Amino acid sequence: IIPALCVPISQHFYSIFPNLNPWLQVISPVYVYGIVFLFFDKFIWHYKIFRWLKIVDFPDIRGRWKGLGRSSHKVDGKKFEYEVVIEIKQTFSSAKIRAFYQKSESESLTSAFLKPDDRFFLYYTYDNEINSLATGTMKNHRGTVKLELISDKKIKASYFNSIRNNGDFTITWRSHKLKNHFSMVGVGGIE
Repeated sequence: IIPALCVPISQHFYSIFPNLNPWLQVISPVYVYGIVFLFFDKFIWHYKIFRWLKIVDFPDIRGRWKGLGRSSHKVDGKKFEYEVVIEIKQTFSSAKIRAFYQKSESESLTSAFLKPDDRFFLYYTYDNEINSLATGTMKNHRGTVKLELISDKKIKASYFNSIRNNGDFTITWRSHKLKNHFSMVGVGGIE
């Protein structure tokens, strides 16, 4: 659809500037395409009309998500439970994920949406860095996460990492506003 929009825009451009150099006439549709794509990619891809028209076939999961998780790492013989905040910056062409925990934070390196059937998954790899609250055997590591969209406001996830732990977490959508830090005030209610 973006190339189809570029033709009338380019024609209108030529009518406004009829005496362009020939090389500008060739280059201008490329610039128009780039500008239209950039605008679509950053600002308007998430409107529902684009899903209705089947131009966008993946969900809009931008925003701040919060929840609880369990790790295979054991503390006092029990699986370790923790609080997690996930923030997702999403455009039409990419998704960047940051996860905040009490003792560390991680950032995505790669990400991809997959739809093997009627379910949506977002897979991503990440680097995790510990902070000053980390204790014991916790250390920096890499890992892979599979997010599954359960509803517009709920995601279930599973992961494994390079320090031989795995686990899962469930998060619920809180806001489009990103805070770039860990804050669990109001996990079950108001933040």
